Amino acid sequence: MPPTREDLEKMISENVAWFQAARQFESEQNARDDTALTWAVGLMGAGLFAIPSFLKAVTATLSVIAPHGPDGRSG
Repeated sequence: MPPTREDLEKMISENVAWFQAARQFESEQNARDDTALTWAVGLMGAGLFAIPSFLKAVTATLSVIAPHGPDGRSG
């Protein structure tokens, strides 16, 4: 026996509700992904911006730990 009109309307409304829930979930997931990507890009930019200061500090520390010997070589 084929489905009745009421059965078809019920299936259609259930599918519409499912698609609406899936779309809402997808948009929330995209918002979380966008936020995570923004943070990742920001942190990478901050790391690149900090490299010169970091290298300067490491170089100064190494020159104190291992000063140059009388022949000009470190060690």
